[in-house]
Amino acid sequence: MSNLTMEEPTDASLQGIILPPMPATLTGINGERAKAEPRLSEIARLIERDISVAGAVIKAVNSPLFGLRRKLESIEQAVFLLGLDNVVNLVTALSLRSAMQAAKFPALDRFFDSAQQVALIMSSLAGELCAMPPGQAYLLGLFHDCGMPLLHQKYPDYQKIMQTAKTTLNRSITTVEDEHLGTDHALVGYFVGRSWKLPNAICLSIRFHHHAYDLLEASKRTTQRGEDIDALTNAVALLAMAEIINYRLGYREEYHDWDVAGPSVLAHFELTPQAFELLEKDTCEKLAEA
Repeated sequence: MSNLTMEEPTDASLQGIILPPMPATLTGINGERAKAEPRLSEIARLIERDISVAGAVIKAVNSPLFGLRRKLESIEQAVFLLGLDNVVNLVTALSLRSAMQAAKFPALDRFFDSAQQVALIMSSLAGELCAMPPGQAYLLGLFHDCGMPLLHQKYPDYQKIMQTAKTTLNRSITTVEDEHLGTDHALVGYFVGRSWKLPNAICLSIRFHHHAYDLLEASKRTTQRGEDIDALTNAVALLAMAEIINYRLGYREEYHDWDVAGPSVLAHFELTPQAFELLEKDTCEKLAEA
């Protein structure tokens, strides 16, 4: 697609960066899911054993942005009503925060508060636009920038590089990172997704989330359409919308991608600027209720 290659990158681009291991809870869940007849009650029990994650899952699904008509009180209810995939995606996303605590990233809590906000916005937009499963949308929202703390852990001057990237308007953040480091946070995040066995479309969305315009324009021209390409373009376009809403709410300091990608994103979802304004207003009202 265009000048973006879908070829698998080599792990040499990690340059010794240590990826956070998959938590034991997820290992147990994946083991149960791999069985010929996985037991939903056992998966619910495994989740409930991790009290902090279980509580965060219930809080997330009961948020107005998740669109449920009634409050859920247990993980087992969530599994049966939302479906196993949605709940496991939520557990995976909410496990990331604790797994990243070793990264000495400045203001890590604020970083994840912003990611959580994007994840909730993504879930709401996914439901409104029928663009992707809400659980996958939440997963992508929390994981999309997870490479940043890991790059900071490896490179002491990463914050200075990011300040340069924030003030460079004619190149993407990942381009500036690559010029200085030979890698970038989206690529590192892609490898985190792969090591945590995230869906392929989510991994690719993490990898290319600063290339929404290129992906959307290329998707118009390609005749090689398929579920993976459709899922990728939907996810990246949805993330671009969530990030601009998050930016306008003041939860991040910069967001240049929308200036280039915005019109293509709206065209992809057949939205006028006025329709997006109403969608944004509705999403912000739900956030205020959360």
